[in-house]
Amino acid sequence: MDKEKTCGILKIICKAIEKESFAWRLDGSTNLLVLGISVEPKDIDIRTWKEGIEVFRKCLEKYILQDFYNEKKKAQSLILEILEEEVEINYYLDWNADRDFKLENINWNGLKLKGASLIDLEKMYRSIGRVESADKLKNILSSNQ
Repeated sequence: MDKEKTCGILKIICKAIEKESFAWRLDGSTNLLVLGISVEPKDIDIRTWKEGIEVFRKCLEKYILQDFYNEKKKAQSLILEILEEEVEINYYLDWNADRDFKLENINWNGLKLKGASLIDLEKMYRSIGRVESADKLKNILSSNQ
């Protein structure tokens, strides 16, 4: 998915939830994209917590294709289709998985987003065994110093 389409989808999401106050953040390649890493996301991944999944369910109801418990991820998951692209929103039941993450404010293309820092993403990729991705981020972080 190109940058323009990603931005269009994120605008729709941000507009739908703009009056709500709850914790959420971008995940995966979309988080990397808005931090300035040259990637082309296949979809948009969002992580939220218990109250957030309810807000997304209510505010984005017309886009929901699936609303289910994802056994593989141990998460309550929403699969949406916005502008013909997939958006996956997850509330992971293992709260400990997020204990070391801080929500970073990210301003991207006029949008106010939340995500994880490159440092946190590098740690996360390493912790889940995605060593190649973690090493790429480590190299990027090293070259930025």
